[in-house]
Amino acid sequence: GLTTGYFVEKLNEAARLLKVNACFQAAGIEKIEEISKNFDILLLVPQVSYYCDELQNKFKNQTILKIPTRIFATYDAIKFIDYLKTNNN
Repeated sequence: GLTTGYFVEKLNEAARLLKVNACFQAAGIEKIEEISKNFDILLLVPQVSYYCDELQNKFKNQTILKIPTRIFATYDAIKFIDYLKTNNN
């Protein structure tokens, strides 16, 4: 949706500014299998976070993280990149 697309723009802009080697892309949940092979981490926006357990079972070799609602709702891309660094073990 529009909010996800806007957040992705903010994330890519923040990654450039912070010189973080990351590329973010938005895709609908129905395309996750198709695009999953292109990414190390799959991020779920709050609207589809209930798929997390199912996707973790399906994509066992990939990290799947839920974007915290507060960060997504405020489009705080810098805070999310910090969150990602902390929670991507």
